[in-house]
Amino acid sequence: MNLKKDLETLLNENGVPEQHISKLKRQYQYDIFVLDKYYESKKIEKVIQSVPVNKIKATSRQGLPNDSWFDLAQNASKVIYKDNCEIRSNIDASKVEEALDYLLSAENLSVYHQSLVDDIQEVDLNYYDKDDIYAVESDGNHRTILAKLTNAPFIKARVSTLNFSQEKYERGLKIKDSVKEFDVVLDKLNLTSDCDNIYYHGKPVIGAFVNGLFKYYFKCKEDNVSSLLSSEDEIKAFLNRLIEVTNYLYQIYNIKERYQHFYTCMNWLNIWKAKKFILYLYHSIKCFNKNSLNLKFNKLAFSMILEDLKLDYSLFDTDEYIVL
Repeated sequence: MNLKKDLETLLNENGVPEQHISKLKRQYQYDIFVLDKYYESKKIEKVIQSVPVNKIKATSRQGLPNDSWFDLAQNASKVIYKDNCEIRSNIDASKVEEALDYLLSAENLSVYHQSLVDDIQEVDLNYYDKDDIYAVESDGNHRTILAKLTNAPFIKARVSTLNFSQEKYERGLKIKDSVKEFDVVLDKLNLTSDCDNIYYHGKPVIGAFVNGLFKYYFKCKEDNVSSLLSSEDEIKAFLNRLIEVTNYLYQIYNIKERYQHFYTCMNWLNIWKAKKFILYLYHSIKCFNKNSLNLKFNKLAFSMILEDLKLDYSLFDTDEYIVL
């Protein structure tokens, strides 16, 4: 069998309804990696059973970006280029062809469907108990894709059951909420960040490398923090640290707002130098008798106001960069 022949025509000729093919063109795999974060295995012996194919929602291979179930087979081994990078489908065209040859060798579609239960080597599946769905664990991706494409009712599988963890789920929600709150205060202060620093108008102003905070923060945004934080203690430490830095940023935001309000109240002064002097005097008073950290917050907030007003930094005592 050659995949260059139109896949849709081949399926039609072998009894697969056009309506089913159209549905598979619009149906996509579940993002099973998200589910994996909330499930755990009890490491019990795998069970061989017939599994409803319509409950298999993902393979362990993703194909090309945005591939539907139909595209997984149609685009097998295909190469595309995006942003000057080569992206190759990890679905093997030769294995898709092998599965199609098995379909073509069957007397009819019903015989092929029965062979998926009686004759073929079992596919390896994980069962997610709360969601009542299956996903290919490792072996059997291509046979599963063809079973889906031909609307097979069942397929023989070795099944591992994964149990939903309410604790992991609630922990994931806490992480998402904390990251969202951190994003809110970054936006309020017009700050941006990378894995090393927080920036104001492109200038690094805050570093928070302690415990790899930013590394974990960006992994959270990718919904992949569990790859770095495995224990409950590690996750609690990360959450506490993120909440702590978020509170620090809110303090800086409130101080900056007070500076902005004070400067706005001086609009009645027509003498620019007088306004600068009074602003500096106000800053000096605000910094008087502050502890070390609050002093840094005041100086950083003041430097941000100076940046907004395009004033010369050398005229003032400011902290342009702090490490939290």
